Amino acid sequence: MSLQLMTQCGLCSTHLVQISCDGCHVIRYCSAECQQIHRPDHQSACDNVRAAREALEREDATESIDIFCSGGSHITNLVALTVLKLRLRLDYERIHEYQTVS
Repeated sequence: MSLQLMTQCGLCSTHLVQISCDGCHVIRYCSAECQQIHRPDHQSACDNVRAAREALEREDATESIDIFCSGGSHITNLVALTVLKLRLRLDYERIHEYQTVS
């Protein structure tokens, strides 16, 4: 899953983004220097998004919600909740389809 929400550098706000965070793939940067400078501020949110993705891959929605709400910035939590919402919608559609066929 690859989220490309940010259209500007996570540190200096330039629109010339070239690289994204290897951990969360949400925050983007114009340079490796900006990424390195921003890393201490971004690390907690990045860890939360990564852990939530892993929980979603295990299909553990309850754990995902707990992780999403445990910290990070508003934009990171918004992205994470959107991912969870889409995943839950897919699960609902799969269950509904199964019930219709059975």
